[in-house]
Amino acid sequence: MHDLRGGFTSEAFGTLRALHEASQLLSALSFHEEEDVVRRWLAGEFIRPREARDVQSHKQDLALQRMAEAGVEPDVGDVVTLSRQIYSVLSEGSHHQRSVMAESMAPELRRFAYGPHPDASNRAIHVEYAGELLEEVIIVVGDAFADILGRGFYAQRVRPLQEALERIREEAPLSD
Repeated sequence: MHDLRGGFTSEAFGTLRALHEASQLLSALSFHEEEDVVRRWLAGEFIRPREARDVQSHKQDLALQRMAEAGVEPDVGDVVTLSRQIYSVLSEGSHHQRSVMAESMAPELRRFAYGPHPDASNRAIHVEYAGELLEEVIIVVGDAFADILGRGFYAQRVRPLQEALERIREEAPLSD
């Protein structure tokens, strides 16, 4: 948030990637059918993002199975594919020789943007993307707490936060 408030853009990607990885790890660790990853993590072992996505895949398969049994048609995409895409985008911004560097260069001016990005639309795009990732954190943390405190927790605490974010997006859209 500090970087984005300061007008920085791709410089915030490293922090956003760490935030995304942490939320994906929490999602994997909080899955009730996953014990091995939890034990390994508690023992101090590094759990790779790919391993967290594997657990999420199992979690999603179980959710889809339960939805089918209940006669509910899912209207969302593949969580693992989306997570992989997010990780890829954020990885590009976390390494200095990647495509996001082009947004800070103005070859015709022989200039490179240091500090706050001069283009307001570029800053807005990054703030909007970070907002989506923060909503991911709200959902994942809310889901983990709901497993502990009961499903009512999600409806009482998480849904109002999501609705507030949606109102903000409607009242002050950053893109079309």
